Amino acid sequence: MIGDLFKNFSHEELRFMRHIMEEGKSRGELAIESTEKNAELLVHLLQGFRIRYSKHCPRPVFRYAGEYHRLESELQLFARIICHGINKKEKTLS
Repeated sequence: MIGDLFKNFSHEELRFMRHIMEEGKSRGELAIESTEKNAELLVHLLQGFRIRYSKHCPRPVFRYAGEYHRLESELQLFARIICHGINKKEKTLS
């Protein structure tokens, strides 16, 4: 039963991610060749985050506020890299 739930959730998550990417591509906001491959990659990365944190946090609620903030900052970094790429910091003139 849990396996079926996970499979259905993964299918819906992939469908949703693909829709977002197709919409962004059609608007010219995303420069990607394959919405399918990129959607799959993002879903797999998100699943990895979930597995990592469920492994370290067996209870459904975070034990410490620090755990939540760490997850939050990692997901924000992930989103920034996905949306903007990894860029070198511009040199500032002194």
